[in-house]
Amino acid sequence: KVQLMTNNPRKIKALTDLGIEVVGRTPIDHGITDDNKGYIRTKTQKLGHEFDPHLLK
Repeated sequence: KVQLMTNNPRKIKALTDLGIEVVGRTPIDHGITDDNKGYIRTKTQKLGHEFDPHLLK
């Protein structure tokens, strides 16, 4: 069993597919700045990463 720090749902799926139980997820929302918001939005839209939408406004 693991508590995972990630915004990437593919990592959760990969671990569960390997038989590892993900008992929780802690998002990594620090470090979002005006300079990288576009990059983070792209990761959200194209890769399905999970960020708090209020931090991307």
